[in-house]
Amino acid sequence: ILNDPHLDNLIMKISTDGSGGVVSGTAYAVREGNRIQAWPGGDRGQNDEFAATVWSFSMSGDQTDTDGDGLANAVDNCDIGANGPLIPDTYGTSQGDFDGDGLPNPNSCNALDDGDLDDDNDLVLDVADGCPIDPTGSADADADGVCTDSSVVDNCPNTPNGPAIMDPDDEFSQIDTDGDGMGDACDSDDDNDGLPDSVELGIYQGSTERLKADTDNDGVIDSVDEVPLDPSETVDTDSDGIGNNADDDDDNDGVLDINDVFPLDPTEWDDTDSDGVGDNGDNCPTTPNGPLNPDPEGNPDQQDSNSDGVGDACDLLVTTTSLPSARAGKNYSQQLTAVRGTPPYTWTVTQGNLLQSDLSLSSNGLISGEVFSSFWIVFTVQVMDSTGDTATQALSISVTLPNCMSCHSPPPR
Repeated sequence: ILNDPHLDNLIMKISTDGSGGVVSGTAYAVREGNRIQAWPGGDRGQNDEFAATVWSFSMSGDQTDTDGDGLANAVDNCDIGANGPLIPDTYGTSQGDFDGDGLPNPNSCNALDDGDLDDDNDLVLDVADGCPIDPTGSADADADGVCTDSSVVDNCPNTPNGPAIMDPDDEFSQIDTDGDGMGDACDSDDDNDGLPDSVELGIYQGSTERLKADTDNDGVIDSVDEVPLDPSETVDTDSDGIGNNADDDDDNDGVLDINDVFPLDPTEWDDTDSDGVGDNGDNCPTTPNGPLNPDPEGNPDQQDSNSDGVGDACDLLVTTTSLPSARAGKNYSQQLTAVRGTPPYTWTVTQGNLLQSDLSLSSNGLISGEVFSSFWIVFTVQVMDSTGDTATQALSISVTLPNCMSCHSPPPR
């Protein structure tokens, strides 16, 4: 026994009679241990040392061992319930007496004998005491050795993570990696990095660390870091596993970043009019009308007043909005104009009485002719450009009588 490197001492306890004669003796093998941590920052005041009885004798001559625990009845503090070196008590001790009241621990001796039914003297019988050796508490739902109603609060009251039953994933009891008051054993995100443990132990297994919020130490927590294992990368726009710093086509649109006006937008790569709106989504791709290069006519960015899909900045527009009056019996000639379209333009009358007035509209937009009667001419014209885009405008012409400069035909009703 003395050659066992894990043992520190061999102690012999000798009992004598009044005259000094040896009555009995017990040998204990002793190992000094370390204190057991019960929660972060505290301990239960217990340790893992033990004093195991390895041999005993009695000079009385009576070596009867009723309970077969390795101790003769004469020296056994509970001779009908095993609590000796051969068969320890339910706490794994020999001759144990946790509260030091001189009575052995329970389940060694029953109520008919001298067994201690309340080991910690907290007035709760051991059979109903979840913490039978902790006088400050009696409830331990998970039976892990940490009482939930004592001065020490179990940070996982329903999940074992104490000195008696440890969390299988952690080395110490009551471990709380992120300090949120919830032990790792029952915390779904031990490092509080936004990635659940089930994820870090699953699809990220072998990569991000369950107990470290920023695995690559780049200052960005794993749940936000799109490249959590590379300290030189934090963003991977196209999710191809290559961080943007190293990726030559960040948005994976087939256009290298050096040639891509919008390197982070897979739907855009060109901006012909440099207005900040990509050609694919620009309602005037060759006419500036965006935030970087506004419409020179002052229209709001990408405004499309008639909702035809073509922005006002480049939408065909009839600029002639009124016409001078005509004099009966005199030749009349006015040119209609339009802008923003793609010439040549073709003009037509879509409704009204222009053609009944002896005036005509040519395809190039010239209104001409001679009016012989006095009345209002009301009509609508349409212009079409070479792309098929069209625009309309309502117009009217007042006709005056000869030698009556202030006389006009009555307006139309």
